[in-house]
Amino acid sequence: MATCYHWGGSKGSDCRAISPEIVYEDRNGHHYCLLHTPKYYIGPKGFFIGEKADYSPKSRQFEKKKFDEQLEILIKNQEAELIIRFDNIYFPESFNNSFDSYNQPEKIFQFIGCYNLGSFSNGEIKSVRIDKCEMNGLHAHNMQIEELTVTSSTIRRRAELRDSKIGTMSFHNSEFDCRLRIHKVNECRKNNYKCSIYFNEMIFYQDVEINNIKYNDENSEFRIVNSIFEKNLYYHDNEINDFINFKYCKFNGGKAYLEYIDAGKIKLSSLNLEYLRFTNCKFPEKYKEIEDDSTSKAEEIYRDLKKIAFDQRDYSLVSKWHFLEKEMATINARKDKNYLVYVFLIAYKYLSGFGEKPSQAIISLCIYIAFVLVVLSSLGVAYTGFGFQVDWSVARSIFFSLRDFVPFFVTPTKDTLLSFIDQNWLLLILYNLLAGFGRLYCVVQAALLTFAIRNKMKR
Repeated sequence: MATCYHWGGSKGSDCRAISPEIVYEDRNGHHYCLLHTPKYYIGPKGFFIGEKADYSPKSRQFEKKKFDEQLEILIKNQEAELIIRFDNIYFPESFNNSFDSYNQPEKIFQFIGCYNLGSFSNGEIKSVRIDKCEMNGLHAHNMQIEELTVTSSTIRRRAELRDSKIGTMSFHNSEFDCRLRIHKVNECRKNNYKCSIYFNEMIFYQDVEINNIKYNDENSEFRIVNSIFEKNLYYHDNEINDFINFKYCKFNGGKAYLEYIDAGKIKLSSLNLEYLRFTNCKFPEKYKEIEDDSTSKAEEIYRDLKKIAFDQRDYSLVSKWHFLEKEMATINARKDKNYLVYVFLIAYKYLSGFGEKPSQAIISLCIYIAFVLVVLSSLGVAYTGFGFQVDWSVARSIFFSLRDFVPFFVTPTKDTLLSFIDQNWLLLILYNLLAGFGRLYCVVQAALLTFAIRNKMKR
């Protein structure tokens, strides 16, 4: 007797022993199971692919109600097993919602070598695993699934996962000839897996859109590895706590449009930078690692992104990538013990935000003026001694002494503190050193402020 996987428990059984009413014999003596036709027939040595010309009209008269009854029998015969197998089953194209209102929260549905697998709706299944299947569509809505895995399969016409609670979604070594859309999907509360979306060694021939995904799990991520996109990827309005990982992806004809996401959580490689487009994204104000190999590589990635944004004349992004590039350069200088560069970059950051923040440059100038006033007041107190009575001539000289600390006045005025402290050589040296440093600082800070204003106006 031939054996197929229309199962009757833990051991394989002949379809004729399980559901004889759906098995018939053709003119060549081959037995067909209507659950498996028209792709397969049962022969003396197992499964063989049949020809349409040899199909009996009986297979065309297989109603959806009867088909669903046979699925129920198949599931019932495996109710003692954790994994319910559906092997080499042909799902007629005209039958929609093949798995509607199935509630199997403790079972794993495993589909191997099936054709035209339909949709899942209004139910709960612990895990759905699809392997080596050819499908005209993949559709799921109003479902609760802990794990959805698609491996070595082809989806041809329509693919949409929406309005569901799905834990991990993994797609491996498969092809989508149709548009794939995943939207309005939340994490499954019962999920024992890491709430994430994985694309590994995939080929997408049409657009891919992923939006309104909410995974609050601290380890959740969206990862695309070694995949090819022939059209565009749209990724927007998603809340995924951990990293968004784009590594070794190839965009042949489209771009990756990233909107309303946290750009500080992206892991990138230099292979795909020119295809990325950022719109209304959140950028970190300080370093957050986006590349897991090294900060030096991250610095190169930011520099390349800055160049790409400049070539595209997206000057707001030029400013973002420039800031993050210098953050990486600062960290690398410290790691390489290049302390001169490190100190310079730290000063560059706090004086003007790496030339990108005019407000920070103005604040730095205000802090400097306040510091000078404190120092001059201290010198005045050192001359007059501490008391509650104000010497207004000294107070006036402190105000006029500010002119010695800015580079716009070449010669000191006679009304400065110099007229009071010229007999104290220590105070005189300290005063002139501070004045010389202050003039140099003002020149540098004025240049940084001008540069920052220029960048702000341009970008």
